[in-house]
Amino acid sequence: MLLVDTVATLTIRSNKMLENVHGIKAIELKPVTQKIVVADGTPLQVQSKCAFKYTLEDHITTFEAIVAHIGVNGILGLDFLKQNKCLVSVSLHGKMYVGGIENELQLEGHLGCFRVSLQEIILIPPRRK
Repeated sequence: MLLVDTVATLTIRSNKMLENVHGIKAIELKPVTQKIVVADGTPLQVQSKCAFKYTLEDHITTFEAIVAHIGVNGILGLDFLKQNKCLVSVSLHGKMYVGGIENELQLEGHLGCFRVSLQEIILIPPRRK
């Protein structure tokens, strides 16, 4: 089960998930040079990136994701949602449409507003373009 995060920029898979894959040597792991931080500004421990096969109902796609130390199996971020033309609707009884194909979402936890941290502050004077 993966977390759908409409605020996450990148799709991330857990490094523990990779450890459970048979034939790990057959998977092409690519290095990651970019620094990635989580919402509170803490650096994410990134291991690599590689292509994963995703099956959502009748829709099968291959998508490259970051492999990192995270507490869930994976996060489907905006990059995945955009490329696969996804529509997430919580109001329609938890549905996500991937390439026009309907998928059930499993809504867990609570909904609400949470703290947002900025990496840096940029001041833009009024009446500037």
